[in-house]
Amino acid sequence: MIPDTLLIENRQKGRKYYLLDLDEADKLFDM
Repeated sequence: MIPDTLLIENRQKGRKYYLLDLDEADKLFDM
């Protein structure tokens, strides 16, 4: 289950993203 507010570490870019939009989160997970 994915929370509404996410802190995702995008290892490819070495940055952290605070996401409020689950659609955007899905895009990062797909990368």
